Amino acid sequence: MKTMIPVLLYTLLLVQAGCTQNMHGSFTQSTYRIGQGPARALGKVEGRSCQTRVLYSLPKGERATTDRAVHDAMSQIPNTEFLVDMSIDDEVYFGVGYSRRCIVVAATAYGPGD
Repeated sequence: MKTMIPVLLYTLLLVQAGCTQNMHGSFTQSTYRIGQGPARALGKVEGRSCQTRVLYSLPKGERATTDRAVHDAMSQIPNTEFLVDMSIDDEVYFGVGYSRRCIVVAATAYGPGD
């Protein structure tokens, strides 16, 4: 009986951790605005939005969002006006007593074509 209680608590913790994971949408708003004029490629960028979960289930900080990851990617190169060839991915890292979930946006940044 004494060994049954820790096993049940551990199982409950794992089940709860699995239930608290959510998936992001694979779509995002357009980063291009009509009328911006000619543009040129500035380079590859990557943006992240992450959240840590203490004990695999208790959220710490703001939740990870695709929108924050896009804004982070756009801030990597100065004068970025929009992103093309965008891919969105999830990464989950597990450590002792915590997990970290990140939404990662990889794209090519475009800016003024002067």
